[in-house]
Amino acid sequence: IIPGMAARTFVTGLIAPSGAGKTQFLAQLIIAASANRPDTIGAPSVTPSAVWCWNQEDDLIELQRRIGASFVHFGATHDHLAHAVYLDSGVDRPLIVAARDAQGRIRETKNVARIIEHMKAKGIGILIIDPLVEFHEANENDNVEMNIVGRAIRRIAKEANAAVIIGHHTRK
Repeated sequence: IIPGMAARTFVTGLIAPSGAGKTQFLAQLIIAASANRPDTIGAPSVTPSAVWCWNQEDDLIELQRRIGASFVHFGATHDHLAHAVYLDSGVDRPLIVAARDAQGRIRETKNVARIIEHMKAKGIGILIIDPLVEFHEANENDNVEMNIVGRAIRRIAKEANAAVIIGHHTRK
């Protein structure tokens, strides 16, 4: 969908320190994909696609502000949108893809299948998960637990035939 950045059935990590601008870059990526504006992220080209961004740190109003500011900055309008943009915030309603079961083991949640169904039904080509740490209950220093989280996210990419982009902090 975005050469070198977002390919269907694959997971891409956008990894940087806190406050480095990951969420802002992802806002510009939303415009790039949904409005066919590769210039917003310095990409040579883009295959226009519907985008679903689920951010667990910012509320919906802040997400709309960030994306709106990017639209204004790049001279884009909603009339330029070739594909839909779906925004959700986990501030009030967290989305968890891997949680601890009654025995304390990390397991994929039912949300994974729901995400896949929603993406297929809406024709979503890119899912943005930001930041990764907020989407699971695993110990990020435990490779076995994080493997379960990674498999759940890869399953979404494969079964939804979509690119998944995760925002993640370098300290993790």
